[in-house]
Amino acid sequence: MDQVLIALRFYAVACMQLAIAYLFDVIQPTVCRVVHRVSEAIASLLPDFIHLPVNREECKTVSRKSFNIAGFPKVIGALDGTFVRIVSPGGEDAERFRCRKNYFALNVQTIVDADLVIRKVVARWPGSAHDSTVFNNSSACLSLKTNELYKDCHLLGDTGYACKKYLLIPFRNPRSLAEARLKPCFSDNSSESDIESSIGEDTPNKPAKMQEKKIRFAPLPLPASTRATRGGRQFVYQCVISV
Repeated sequence: MDQVLIALRFYAVACMQLAIAYLFDVIQPTVCRVVHRVSEAIASLLPDFIHLPVNREECKTVSRKSFNIAGFPKVIGALDGTFVRIVSPGGEDAERFRCRKNYFALNVQTIVDADLVIRKVVARWPGSAHDSTVFNNSSACLSLKTNELYKDCHLLGDTGYACKKYLLIPFRNPRSLAEARLKPCFSDNSSESDIESSIGEDTPNKPAKMQEKKIRFAPLPLPASTRATRGGRQFVYQCVISV
């Protein structure tokens, strides 16, 4: 229990580990080890809690909630990418992490449902990567294309993505009343605002000093075959130990 409390204290205040050590009457290296140990344990639970609907009944429940919001049937989630600031990782590839807003970041793709529950997260791409590239190389994209469970289901995205059977985007230039009626499904309940709210990037009452928080991120040299499945887990681990 003490280990969990030490880690929670560090997550909450992100202060010097020495101060936390003094509070719990331990030494600083102990705090360092405990934070890493607890963070790894939390990150290992990611597949148990962050996943697309696993059966038809859950698909129906999730899509029904989305329909009640915008009247759009068969939608199981909203998709978008958001930049999460990081300290420059240095090295020859550092500039790959510089995003179009001219700061170092990860392009984190998130899928959320109507309740703003995170259904998928991909956090292995540098800030220079395009949203469509992140999605096309994700396990969620593969599941939507090949899994019979999702053959009639859709995600909603913005115009940064290509329109597919399983990923619908707004009409750029509506030419009929029917096309124009779809616009509120993508704007008033936009994937971008929903996703930024779900991960705390767009919280109205966030203290101003929190805006400058950055993650210390060290890219891990993972084999290509494991990056898709471990990317989100790596991101969770990095987020909870480095602020």
